[in-house]
Amino acid sequence: MPKIKKDLSGENITEKDLTKEIVDEAFPNLKPFFSTIVDILRILDNEKVFLNVLSENILKDERLTALVLAKANSFFYGFHGKITTINQALLVLGLREIRNIVLSCLIDDCFPDENSISSLMRKKSFLMGICCKYLSQVLFANDTETHSEMQILGMIHELGSIILMNSRYSEEYKNFILESLRESYSVYEVIDYENKKFQTNHVKVAVEFMKRWKFPQVYIDVFSLHVLSVKDCFGMENVDENLMKKVCILKLADRLCSFSFSTSEKKNGNIDEISFLIDYLNLGRYEFLQLVRNIIVCQYAFS
Repeated sequence: MPKIKKDLSGENITEKDLTKEIVDEAFPNLKPFFSTIVDILRILDNEKVFLNVLSENILKDERLTALVLAKANSFFYGFHGKITTINQALLVLGLREIRNIVLSCLIDDCFPDENSISSLMRKKSFLMGICCKYLSQVLFANDTETHSEMQILGMIHELGSIILMNSRYSEEYKNFILESLRESYSVYEVIDYENKKFQTNHVKVAVEFMKRWKFPQVYIDVFSLHVLSVKDCFGMENVDENLMKKVCILKLADRLCSFSFSTSEKKNGNIDEISFLIDYLNLGRYEFLQLVRNIIVCQYAFS
């Protein structure tokens, strides 16, 4: 067996090349949704929303523009006369409906296929977005930019898995990911299996994709760190406290959402980590119960 060289980052060169190849295969089929959606969500999260600025950003995306106009002209809103501009549509629909349209675009782009696995992962991603945003509102009360960041990170949490499901390993990976969701495999078990079976993992694939689309560095950092063990995370030096909070928000949301979708009794490891994260984030009883309530309400809506 030939010796595998390593680059300066410590990654196996063959493994790194395979990660790029997998992203290359999926890249043409994935839409450049990210930049416009991030900008719009930041605008919507601001207390002072300027409609002209919001309108300009919606117009950057032809598909989003068409969806907003179609929604505004639907029979449901009963507006007399045809709505032809985004400014008119914003007045008819309101900001809440615009947010719903934008988030639905994000989910649709992440999960282009309609099948049982995509449906399950779509639900988990939607739930992850809700949990991450709620936790960021508790821990970063007035930082609306962080609220948007964490909501998006939650919603694109399964991005690497989606790319692998559309790769050369499609059928095998779909079967594995369905089993991992139902059996509540820890993220560490998932990554260990992926590394052994596919010579890469969903986190490396997602990070490579994020770099291609020039995601802000904070997204890449949080996503990369949230899969490390708690011991490894807190053993790192010179990590910004706010970054570590964001990492723990994503960790906690992932553990709770995985827990809620599992039908397995093998959950003890998740429970231990959940307890640690709750303590670290200093979540009070009320905040935690509200978080659980959000999960239960969403699960009821999915059923």
